Amino acid sequence: MPSRRSELGRLYAETGHLVLRRCLQILQNSEEAMDAVQWTFMRAIETSFELRSRGEAMVWLYRTASRRCLWMMRNTSHRSRIVDRHRDELAGRPIPATEESLMRRELVARALEGMGDDAAQVVLMTYIWGYTNQRAAQLAGISVRTVGRARATFEARLRALAAPEEAQG
Repeated sequence: MPSRRSELGRLYAETGHLVLRRCLQILQNSEEAMDAVQWTFMRAIETSFELRSRGEAMVWLYRTASRRCLWMMRNTSHRSRIVDRHRDELAGRPIPATEESLMRRELVARALEGMGDDAAQVVLMTYIWGYTNQRAAQLAGISVRTVGRARATFEARLRALAAPEEAQG
Protein backbone atom coordinates (compact mmCIF):
# COMPACT_ATOMS: atom_id res chain seq x y z
CA MET A 1 0.00 0.00 0.00
CA PRO A 2 1.51 3.37 -1.02
CA SER A 3 2.37 5.88 1.68
CA ARG A 4 0.27 8.97 2.25
CA ARG A 5 3.07 11.23 0.99
CA SER A 6 3.46 9.23 -2.21
CA GLU A 7 -0.31 9.44 -2.74
CA LEU A 8 -0.18 13.22 -2.29
CA GLY A 9 2.81 13.34 -4.67
CA ARG A 10 0.80 11.43 -7.25
CA LEU A 11 -2.17 13.73 -6.69
CA TYR A 12 0.09 16.75 -7.19
CA ALA A 13 1.50 15.28 -10.40
CA GLU A 14 -2.02 14.61 -11.69
CA THR A 15 -3.81 17.76 -10.52
CA GLY A 16 -1.20 20.40 -9.68
CA HIS A 17 -1.53 22.00 -13.12
CA LEU A 18 -5.31 22.28 -12.68
CA VAL A 19 -4.96 23.96 -9.30
CA LEU A 20 -2.31 26.27 -10.79
CA ARG A 21 -4.65 27.23 -13.64
CA ARG A 22 -7.37 28.07 -11.11
CA CYS A 23 -4.95 30.19 -9.04
CA LEU A 24 -3.75 31.98 -12.18
CA GLN A 25 -7.35 32.81 -13.07
CA ILE A 26 -7.85 34.42 -9.68
CA LEU A 27 -4.49 36.10 -9.04
CA GLN A 28 -3.34 36.78 -12.62
CA ASN A 29 0.25 36.56 -11.41
CA SER A 30 2.29 33.41 -12.02
CA GLU A 31 4.59 33.76 -8.99
CA GLU A 32 1.71 34.32 -6.60
CA ALA A 33 -0.25 31.48 -8.20
CA MET A 34 2.67 29.09 -7.71
CA ASP A 35 2.92 30.21 -4.07
CA ALA A 36 -0.79 29.51 -3.60
CA VAL A 37 -0.48 26.03 -5.15
CA GLN A 38 2.52 25.19 -2.99
CA TRP A 39 0.69 26.44 0.11
CA THR A 40 -2.37 24.37 -0.81
CA PHE A 41 -0.45 21.12 -1.10
CA MET A 42 1.55 21.88 2.04
CA ARG A 43 -1.77 22.42 3.80
CA ALA A 44 -2.89 19.00 2.57
CA ILE A 45 0.18 17.46 4.20
CA GLU A 46 -0.21 19.44 7.45
CA THR A 47 -3.90 18.67 7.91
CA SER A 48 -3.66 14.93 7.29
CA PHE A 49 -5.76 15.37 4.15
CA GLU A 50 -7.65 12.14 3.43
CA LEU A 51 -7.72 10.92 -0.16
CA ARG A 52 -11.17 9.44 -0.58
CA SER A 53 -11.81 9.98 -4.28
CA ARG A 54 -10.32 12.16 -6.95
CA GLY A 55 -13.53 14.23 -7.14
CA GLU A 56 -13.54 14.96 -3.42
CA ALA A 57 -9.82 15.71 -3.58
CA MET A 58 -10.35 18.24 -6.38
CA VAL A 59 -13.16 19.96 -4.50
CA TRP A 60 -10.96 20.25 -1.41
CA LEU A 61 -7.93 21.42 -3.42
CA TYR A 62 -9.95 24.03 -5.38
CA ARG A 63 -11.69 25.31 -2.25
CA THR A 64 -8.44 25.53 -0.28
CA ALA A 65 -6.53 27.14 -3.16
CA SER A 66 -9.37 29.62 -3.78
CA ARG A 67 -9.44 30.67 -0.15
CA ARG A 68 -5.67 31.11 -0.17
CA CYS A 69 -5.90 33.24 -3.32
CA LEU A 70 -8.61 35.37 -1.70
CA TRP A 71 -6.42 35.80 1.35
CA MET A 72 -3.49 36.80 -0.86
CA MET A 73 -5.67 39.34 -2.71
CA ARG A 74 -6.92 40.83 0.55
CA ASN A 75 -3.38 40.98 1.91
CA THR A 76 -2.20 42.76 -1.25
CA SER A 77 -5.06 45.24 -0.87
CA HIS A 78 -4.07 45.82 2.76
CA ARG A 79 -0.46 46.49 1.76
CA SER A 80 -1.65 48.94 -0.90
CA ARG A 81 -3.63 50.88 1.71
CA ILE A 82 -0.52 51.06 3.92
CA VAL A 83 1.50 52.40 0.99
CA ASP A 84 -1.23 54.98 0.28
CA ARG A 85 -1.25 56.05 3.93
CA HIS A 86 2.53 56.57 3.91
CA ARG A 87 2.95 57.82 0.34
CA ASP A 88 4.73 61.04 1.41
CA GLU A 89 7.29 59.10 3.44
CA LEU A 90 7.86 56.75 0.50
CA ALA A 91 8.34 59.55 -2.04
CA GLY A 92 11.48 58.89 -4.02
CA ARG A 93 11.31 55.15 -3.40
CA PRO A 94 9.95 52.93 -6.16
CA ILE A 95 6.22 52.25 -5.74
CA PRO A 96 4.79 48.99 -7.12
CA ALA A 97 3.46 49.17 -10.69
CA THR A 98 -0.03 50.63 -11.02
CA GLU A 99 -0.97 49.11 -14.34
CA GLU A 100 -4.63 48.98 -15.24
CA SER A 101 -4.84 45.25 -14.46
CA LEU A 102 -3.39 45.79 -10.99
CA MET A 103 -5.87 48.58 -10.36
CA ARG A 104 -8.76 46.37 -11.46
CA ARG A 105 -7.48 43.55 -9.28
CA GLU A 106 -7.31 45.86 -6.27
CA LEU A 107 -10.82 47.12 -7.00
CA VAL A 108 -12.12 43.54 -7.01
CA ALA A 109 -10.18 42.76 -3.81
CA ARG A 110 -11.68 45.82 -2.12
CA ALA A 111 -15.17 44.80 -3.25
CA LEU A 112 -14.60 41.32 -1.78
CA GLU A 113 -13.45 42.67 1.59
CA GLY A 114 -15.81 41.86 4.41
CA MET A 115 -17.97 39.54 2.31
CA GLY A 116 -16.87 36.38 4.08
CA ASP A 117 -15.16 33.41 2.51
CA ASP A 118 -18.31 31.63 1.33
CA ALA A 119 -19.74 34.68 -0.42
CA ALA A 120 -16.36 35.56 -1.93
CA GLN A 121 -15.96 32.00 -3.18
CA VAL A 122 -19.39 32.16 -4.83
CA VAL A 123 -18.34 35.39 -6.56
CA LEU A 124 -15.19 33.69 -7.83
CA MET A 125 -17.15 30.68 -9.03
CA THR A 126 -19.65 32.74 -11.00
CA TYR A 127 -17.54 35.63 -12.30
CA ILE A 128 -14.07 34.19 -12.77
CA TRP A 129 -14.71 30.51 -13.35
CA GLY A 130 -17.96 31.04 -15.25
CA TYR A 131 -20.16 28.70 -13.22
CA THR A 132 -23.89 29.17 -13.28
CA ASN A 133 -25.63 30.21 -10.07
CA GLN A 134 -27.06 26.71 -9.80
CA ARG A 135 -23.63 25.03 -10.11
CA ALA A 136 -22.04 27.47 -7.65
CA ALA A 137 -24.86 26.84 -5.17
CA GLN A 138 -24.43 23.09 -5.52
CA LEU A 139 -20.65 23.24 -4.99
CA ALA A 140 -20.88 25.67 -2.07
CA GLY A 141 -23.77 23.81 -0.45
CA ILE A 142 -26.03 26.88 -0.35
CA SER A 143 -29.23 27.98 -2.07
CA VAL A 144 -29.34 29.58 -5.51
CA ARG A 145 -31.00 32.59 -3.88
CA THR A 146 -28.01 33.01 -1.54
CA VAL A 147 -25.71 32.92 -4.57
CA GLY A 148 -27.81 35.64 -6.18
CA ARG A 149 -27.63 37.79 -3.06
CA ALA A 150 -23.85 37.38 -2.84
CA ARG A 151 -23.50 38.39 -6.49
CA ALA A 152 -25.79 41.40 -6.00
CA THR A 153 -23.80 42.52 -2.97
CA PHE A 154 -20.54 42.18 -4.88
CA GLU A 155 -21.90 44.06 -7.92
CA ALA A 156 -23.17 46.90 -5.72
CA ARG A 157 -19.81 47.17 -3.95
CA LEU A 158 -17.95 47.10 -7.25
CA ARG A 159 -20.16 49.83 -8.73
CA ALA A 160 -19.75 52.00 -5.62
CA LEU A 161 -15.99 51.60 -5.69
CA ALA A 162 -15.69 52.13 -9.45
CA ALA A 163 -17.87 55.26 -9.54
CA PRO A 164 -15.37 57.58 -7.79
CA GLU A 165 -12.49 56.22 -9.90
CA GLU A 166 -14.39 56.77 -13.15
CA ALA A 167 -15.16 60.35 -12.12
CA GLN A 168 -11.43 60.97 -11.61
CA GLY A 169 -10.33 59.28 -14.88
